[in-house]
Amino acid sequence: MNGMRRMSSSIHTATHMTLNEQARAILAGNDRGGYTLPTDGLYPFQWNWDASVTALGWMCCEPARAWEEMRWLFKGQWQGGPNDGFLAHIAFHAPSDSYFPGADEWGTDGAPGTETIGTRTSSISQPPLHATMVRWMWQRAQATSTAAAEDAARQVRALLPRLLAHHRWWYRTRDPRQTGLVVNIHPWETGMDNSPAWDAPLAHVPQASRPYTRRDLGHVDASMRPPQSFYDRVVYLMDFNRAQHFDPVKILAACPYRVNDIGIISILQRATIDLLALCETCGWDANLQDLHAELHRTQRAVEGLWSGRWGQYVSRDAITGALLDVPTSSGLLGAYAGFDRDLGPTVAAWLAETPHALPSTRSVFSGFEPLRYWRGPVWQHMNMLIADGLQRQGHAELALAIQARSAALFEASGFHEYYDPLTGAGLGGSAFSWTAATYLYWINTMATSTELVSVERTTRPWGWYATVLEAPGYKVKRIGVRPGQRISLQKHLRRAEHWVVVRGTATVTVGDALQQMQPGQHIDIAVGQVHRLANDGTEPVEIMEIQFGSYLGEDDIVRLQDDYGRS
Repeated sequence: MNGMRRMSSSIHTATHMTLNEQARAILAGNDRGGYTLPTDGLYPFQWNWDASVTALGWMCCEPARAWEEMRWLFKGQWQGGPNDGFLAHIAFHAPSDSYFPGADEWGTDGAPGTETIGTRTSSISQPPLHATMVRWMWQRAQATSTAAAEDAARQVRALLPRLLAHHRWWYRTRDPRQTGLVVNIHPWETGMDNSPAWDAPLAHVPQASRPYTRRDLGHVDASMRPPQSFYDRVVYLMDFNRAQHFDPVKILAACPYRVNDIGIISILQRATIDLLALCETCGWDANLQDLHAELHRTQRAVEGLWSGRWGQYVSRDAITGALLDVPTSSGLLGAYAGFDRDLGPTVAAWLAETPHALPSTRSVFSGFEPLRYWRGPVWQHMNMLIADGLQRQGHAELALAIQARSAALFEASGFHEYYDPLTGAGLGGSAFSWTAATYLYWINTMATSTELVSVERTTRPWGWYATVLEAPGYKVKRIGVRPGQRISLQKHLRRAEHWVVVRGTATVTVGDALQQMQPGQHIDIAVGQVHRLANDGTEPVEIMEIQFGSYLGEDDIVRLQDDYGRS
């Protein structure tokens, strides 16, 4: 390895220690004594699917705190009445005036099922990740020690009744005709709030006429948030639920926004599979045939949501029956859910279009906006779920590619709510809990289970490089070139590379093409393709290099011309 020092797999590199410590500090800073804020100020309560991902992060450093996160979330579960088992998208454990809409706006106090729960909540749910995240937590405990596995088994058994009740709420109230496709009744319920997939059904929703004051724009620039017209419609839907006294039958019959969201459908399908697996492992002897039947119905019905145009699943307007033919990252969750279609070719096409993993909306779609929330930015937890599905579907190389690009994005930009898929810049809230948790569970865990190399810089005549991460099949390096210097004109016989410029103006040669590249721009280099990186400016140039191949040794290099006389 040309002088690079191998390290034990049980020791982090200096870079991973730094990111690991930052991620843990974010969780600790957002901890409110049993539940975790997504980030302070912008989101001052406990959010449903955020909490499930955040618990994974806690599991990597404080397992007892991870299980506490789940218990606090389920403190807000409605009990009894027509919404028995309902789990809201927000649990208002403590008051705060930095977020709109707060508990008073939702108005659920005294609704049937809330009388005994002791926690104020909203009136809509979110994608039910819980059972899958609980299973992953339990599997991590099993790999830790016998004592950890035994404690986790006790925690899982205590959560099973609540998980079962919540899944049955989804099927009972949101698919009463047993079509196999549950319905969502609010864009916020999807977790992908302002996705362009909701533009068409939202256009038929009236705009709220009452006055209200948004709080989000006091924390985040308006260019990164949904517009006022979106808020007017989602506020109308919130008020509509309240006017129906939260009766699920009345809401499903008359709500002006009803969508078969492929994200919720996919996450519910996978979660039900994992829930049944947990029940089997824990010896849960209750009748579960209804859940098995729901799985079969969804497996058949979801084929009606396939888009031949985009080669992926999409959502559908449940009122008109029209496909919402918009390519979003939620449509790539089909592999995660275990649906039949092969998503590998489509994901490969997505990866070729943007440098920083998978955006929330495909970049070639006309509604793509790289800065605006769920209309384009990269969300790291979604990349984790999609990569898990691809791995299960047999596309290990694609899963590793997503993981490696995500690792490079953490390295370059830290822990933001979401990221610009074109430049890698952090967007939205900072010090974000589920982003930190995704790193701890998916990237940091990956790093400690693979062979790492020292990130101390290895000097070269033209500058330096540092290997950030190495695992079978790929390697992530950071490369710096001094002003006026360049690497050799070279090619590799056994690996391909993906370069992302992160600092300075790089002069890049690939084949016969010579171009100037700015931070955020990226380029692919195929196996055997001649290439060179040069710095013709007066400031340092740095790139992130992701290598893919069967052999990644430093000796896989054929130098065609070198300024320093190396062969």
